This record gives sequence, C-alpha cells and structure tokens, in this order.
Amino acid sequence: MNKNLLIILFASIIISVCSSAFASMAMTRYGINKQINKQINECSEFFMGDECVSCKLPQGWEIIEGYQCPEGFEIVQKDSVCTPGKDQFCCTIQHSGAGGD
Repeated sequence: MNKNLLIILFASIIISVCSSAFASMAMTRYGINKQINKQINECSEFFMGDECVSCKLPQGWEIIEGYQCPEGFEIVQKDSVCTPGKDQFCCTIQHSGAGGD
C-alpha cells in the first residue's frame, strides 16, 4: 500500500477520534410545577448542565420521565438554577462547556 495513503488514513482516524472526544451538553429534561395548588398544571423543558455547570430545577418543580410535556399541561418557559464549576478547564478560552466560575 502506498505510504502517503497510509499516512492520510492514519491522520483521518486520529482526527475523527479526537473530534468526538469533546464533551456535549446534557440532555434537556422536562419538569412539572408541583405547587400545592394542583390547578397550575405547568410544564417546562430544563437545561441540566454540562461538564462545567451543574443545574437543578427551581423550587416547586419536579423532573418527569419522558421527552415531552404531559397532555393537559401548559408549556411555559422556566430557567434551571445553575451553578458554574470551579475548574481551570471551564475558564479556558474556547473550551467545550459553559462558562465556569
């Protein structure tokens, strides 16, 4: 086999392996408002963080299983409560996660 072809093949493998090593954002989760007043029936999609940010649902909200809001629930926009990580990687320029602390 041609030496140049082997070098190109090897470089392609290395590039594909390295490019897939970057971290990705955590899948979003759905939550419902569990306030005492059961008439609320609100549902929202929440960001759950990545390698540099840890997130949780706001007070009164509960994670549900599934990938959509339940039937009969009003879809509202609510933000997760997130805490940035204290890691040198998370503060480097053009890193793969959200901004660190």
